[in-house]
Amino acid sequence: MKRWSTHRQLPAVALLIVLTLGLCITIVRAESGSGTITVSGPAPIVESIGIYLYSSPGANLTAIDVDTLYDFKVTLSDTDLLTSVQNITLRLYTNSWGASDTVQRHYSFLWSYSSSTFSQIGPSGTYIVQGDCVTPTLSQQEGVFEFVFKVDKLAINTDTYGWTVKAVVFDKSSPPDEGYRATEFTMNAYSSLTVPTSVTWSGTVGSTYNNGTASPNNLIIYTTNFVTKIQVSIATPPHNSYGDQIAVNYVYIDIDRNHGSAHSFTSDWQEPGCDWLTGQSNEAANTVIESFWFVTIPAGTPLGTYTFSYEIQTYFDSFPPTT
Repeated sequence: MKRWSTHRQLPAVALLIVLTLGLCITIVRAESGSGTITVSGPAPIVESIGIYLYSSPGANLTAIDVDTLYDFKVTLSDTDLLTSVQNITLRLYTNSWGASDTVQRHYSFLWSYSSSTFSQIGPSGTYIVQGDCVTPTLSQQEGVFEFVFKVDKLAINTDTYGWTVKAVVFDKSSPPDEGYRATEFTMNAYSSLTVPTSVTWSGTVGSTYNNGTASPNNLIIYTTNFVTKIQVSIATPPHNSYGDQIAVNYVYIDIDRNHGSAHSFTSDWQEPGCDWLTGQSNEAANTVIESFWFVTIPAGTPLGTYTFSYEIQTYFDSFPPTT
C-alpha cells in the first residue's frame, strides 16, 4: 500500500517543477533619461595686453616697427581656471575690429583650446611664428598667452596711437561669456629705396641730351608705409678738373622720356624745388618709377669731362587713410 501512495505523488512533483521553470521566463524592459548639470561662473577677464620686442623684451612698447618680431602678451584670469577658456582672438587694426584683413590695415590671430595652438587668420602671408608662441599652464586661474608675430612692411604709418590691438576671449559656457581689452599704439615709418647708381651723357655746347631709356638702369624702386614725396638733389655740382662748373639747374629728371615735365635738380634739400614727385602711393611694395635724365650744356661751357653726385630720397608727404 505504501508503494502505491508514493507513485501517486510523482505527477504532482513533476507539475510543481514545470510551474517553477515557467515563472523564471519574464520580459525585462528598460527606459533611459538624461540629466543636465550647468556650471556657471564669472566671465574671463583680459587683465592686460603688453607689446614687447622679441626675444629681448625690454619695456612695454607704445610704438613698433614693421617687419620686426614682437611678443604680444595677453594676460587672462578666470576664477574657473584657464581650462574654461574656449578661444582668444587677437586683432591689430587701424579703424574697425570687423574690417577685412589686409597687410596695410588689419591682422587677425587665434588661440584655440581644442588644439592648444596659435594660428593666423589673415591676411595672406606668414607673419606669426607658431613655434615661439606660448600657452601658459591652463590648470591655474591666471596666465599669459604670448602671440609672437610681425606685420608687413606696408602696415601703414600712423600718427600717435593710430593702431589698436584688441584681445577678445570666450569661455566654454553656452552661450559663451566674453571678456576683452584694447590698447592703442603707433606704427613707425618705413622706407626702402633703390636708385640709379650712375648716369652719363656726351654732347656739344648749346643742346639738351637724354641719357637713354629708363629701363632697366634708370629705375627708381621704393616701398613706404606712408604717402611719400620723391625728392632729388645734387650734392656735388657738375665740375671738371680745372674747377669749371655747370649750374645744377641744367640737370633734369623726368618720368617722361620726352622731358615734357622735366624737373631741375637743386642743391639744397630745404628748397621746395627738391620735391620731384608728391603724393606717391604707399599701397604696394617695390613700386617702380621709370626715370629719364637730361642735361643742357649751356653756351660758353669749357670742354672736358664734368662729374657730379646726386641724391634721391623718399620723404614723408602725409599719413595714409586708415580705411
